[in-house]
Amino acid sequence: MLDDDDFDDGEQIKETFAYFGRAYYMANVFETGLAISIMQLDFLVETRKRYVAERPKTFDRPKYEADFDAFMDHQHAKTLGNLIKSACKFSEISHLIEPHFQNAKNQRDYLAHHFFRERALEFSSRRGRERLILELDELHDVFEHAGRLLDEAMAPHRKMLGVTPEMQAQMMDKFRKESEELSDD
Repeated sequence: MLDDDDFDDGEQIKETFAYFGRAYYMANVFETGLAISIMQLDFLVETRKRYVAERPKTFDRPKYEADFDAFMDHQHAKTLGNLIKSACKFSEISHLIEPHFQNAKNQRDYLAHHFFRERALEFSSRRGRERLILELDELHDVFEHAGRLLDEAMAPHRKMLGVTPEMQAQMMDKFRKESEELSDD
């Protein structure tokens, strides 16, 4: 660490905010993963059942896409707490609700609503910000862990739906390319 003469408070303040953003971003990744999991467990299962029962004769792609978008809009309108309540009905992930998902929700709520207010005094000093950075790094890990547990629990279900890890990687590559193209505009 630099001695006090070389220390830049402004840089450490920016770093603290960066760690906050990183932790909150990971909380949002977990929340989005939960919405996607519910979509896979609910919407795709029902769609697949109808497709198999009716055969592809009656499949209406525009209707499917509109229904999909409406379903996801509904999931994204829910709070994290309500997403967790919705997830309780699915045995594939219900065992993760307590303690992992509820803990992630509680930590996310703390981060969003209380962190800087309750930690204002610590934020005002160099040593305090060092502690905040460590805490924010730990919070990031809580959300990342919850997301990883969710992803692992969903792997057999994705396989049942016919979604392979290779397909997931291709979808992520396509998403990244589209995102890069949008950012170039």
